[in-house]
Amino acid sequence: MVRGYFVAMSNITLIIVIVVAVVVVAALVVVGYRMAQQRRTAQLRDQFGPEYDRALDQSDSQREAESELRDRSKRHEELELRSLDSSEREDFEAEVTQRYREARRIAQANQDGNVDTEDLRQAVTSYRSLVQALLADDGDRNRDSGTQTEHDNNTKPDNNKEHDNQVTEREAKA
Repeated sequence: MVRGYFVAMSNITLIIVIVVAVVVVAALVVVGYRMAQQRRTAQLRDQFGPEYDRALDQSDSQREAESELRDRSKRHEELELRSLDSSEREDFEAEVTQRYREARRIAQANQDGNVDTEDLRQAVTSYRSLVQALLADDGDRNRDSGTQTEHDNNTKPDNNKEHDNQVTEREAKA
């Protein structure tokens, strides 16, 4: 009887030790997961700065926002970034700088409430031209790509100007 008592006691002790070990391992996994999650969050905050908070505000959850930011980071890593050689830099700098400054001036005036619809249309046109200048191939830059320069806009018939203004206003609202 005493021997049976020790066998039963050792089985109970073994079960208790196994249960405690499983609970400890589960707790370590949960703590490790939380620490890794906090580390990823801290890395994203450092990498994206204020954009991290903006992404949080625009998404339904922290998980969704961080997923979007990780996707952005992966897309950025896949880009082939290179420095422009001197001839490329000369070709782009003047137009890009002019378009950027013009659009930025209007955007800042808009924050102060000092612009009208025409100014906003001009800002959208400048940003569009800026993006096209940055993305266009050397040979494509001078071709008509579906958008007009300011000179082209001034020489178009009035009915086409009105249509373009309506389209641009819709784009500005979007």
